[in-house]
Amino acid sequence: MSNPAGQHGYTQMEFKTEELMRSPQFPNLNLTVNRILAPPIVEEVIKADKFRQDQALNQERQRADQEYQRAEQERQEKEQERREKEQLAQYLRSLGI
Repeated sequence: MSNPAGQHGYTQMEFKTEELMRSPQFPNLNLTVNRILAPPIVEEVIKADKFRQDQALNQERQRADQEYQRAEQERQEKEQERREKEQLAQYLRSLGI
């Protein structure tokens, strides 16, 4: 039911379950009949939010693991370079250079 401004009485409108209900009083509020008459259970909302948080945390852990692996590989490469330079320096010293 709605009561348009400046009119007497109410106007009846029928909506389908998933149809958006538009309100002249609240033009930015877009809700379906289902959403109004059967809102999500709070526990479901909390579970969905926890799931999203867990996904974000897992993604962050994966990024951190990848960064750690990249840094470890870089460290190993630098260590290998250092050993090769040391071997070259020992060889050159043995030649008297």
